[in-house]
Amino acid sequence: MATTSEKLLDAALDVILEKGWAQASTRAVADRAGVRPGVVHYHFASQQDLRIDAAMRGLEPLRVALTEAIARRDLQSAISMDTGPNWARLLSEMTMSAMHDESAARATRGFMAALRDSVADVLRREGVHPDTAAAKAAALTAGMDGIGLHASLDPDFPVAEATAALLEILGGTP
Repeated sequence: MATTSEKLLDAALDVILEKGWAQASTRAVADRAGVRPGVVHYHFASQQDLRIDAAMRGLEPLRVALTEAIARRDLQSAISMDTGPNWARLLSEMTMSAMHDESAARATRGFMAALRDSVADVLRREGVHPDTAAAKAAALTAGMDGIGLHASLDPDFPVAEATAALLEILGGTP
């Protein structure tokens, strides 16, 4: 059974994805979770902390799935994967908040750094020179972010071709 904090995080994630970051108010989240608004403040120091924690909870499956997909060299499924929430939207909402809020910026930077570190570890295990693994991981994750963004906005975006080209540029095979 989910704890009250978990219910609040899930509710906040749902509201963020459905209505946007700014609409994930204490009242909206409490209503979605089926609790009184005061309960939110008991579990989270601020509304922004709740939003950030919910976003990080929603993005963690993305980090794991992307790392695994990169290890398999299956970037196309990584871009279109179903890891739970719409990760492109969630990451976009988080990034927009990060432009105005330092705590959101720190959390977003932390997520991106953890993703790059995970990918660099995979690349090093596969024989990429340690001096270039971090740079290649940065290029790969940034490229995948861009492909994911374009694919989420354009249903005709050529995901397979773009991911194959990205791997080719990085010296891999599609």
